[in-house]
Amino acid sequence: MRKEWRVERCVIIACVVVVLCAVIPRLAEYQKDDTEFYHVYNHHLMMDDVIYWLSRDALPYVAELPTGFEPFSEVETTTEGLAEENGQANGFSAGATLCRSENHPGVIYAEDQNGRWSYMTVKELQQDLLRYNGRLYISAQSSIPTQELDISYRFIEKEYAPTGESVSFSTADCVPMENGTVNYRPYDGLRIYLNPEQEDMVALVDKGVHNGKKSSHYYPFITVESLGLDYSVYEWKYGARCIPIK
Repeated sequence: MRKEWRVERCVIIACVVVVLCAVIPRLAEYQKDDTEFYHVYNHHLMMDDVIYWLSRDALPYVAELPTGFEPFSEVETTTEGLAEENGQANGFSAGATLCRSENHPGVIYAEDQNGRWSYMTVKELQQDLLRYNGRLYISAQSSIPTQELDISYRFIEKEYAPTGESVSFSTADCVPMENGTVNYRPYDGLRIYLNPEQEDMVALVDKGVHNGKKSSHYYPFITVESLGLDYSVYEWKYGARCIPIK
């Protein structure tokens, strides 16, 4: 009996270790400081104690500086790691011109070595955002620190039904202002699903066929106000857009 118990105990301990090994890295990932937005440091820079990251858009560059953006500073020092002081950049040369506009809070254009203007934004604008029925939603998979999230929200796929509507891509890494628009190109064309009992959540659904079988991928979104997040400062004035729609 003791021998059998020892074997069972060893099996239980082994299972616990496996579970912890799987869970702890994910918990650690969510507990990271919000400046450690990427595991590999993409081009970024720090100004006014805020880090600006290269846009997620497929083509985050423009040949000409958009109207309203004016030079205000330049890159002072460079680093191969995370920028830790104002004027420091990763991926841009010292002396590179930096431009901004009062109408586009959270955005900086940085001149790269090829003479192009790189579209840089704060982390908040690089969350997946959706505007629907006049309300702003953020992806439930966002990298907003966990202490700001309400874990009481539960998403159950079978409780959501199609509205017959779909979303369209507006502008990369901004607050979408028009109803039915998103700020992340891969969501373009996905269908909108709702649960009448859960007004603070919607889902974007990708229906397709994979390996000969029908499949559905659900992407839940939660209203920013229900999470206590304030995006009003990033709602660009006069419907301004930084990157031309391609």
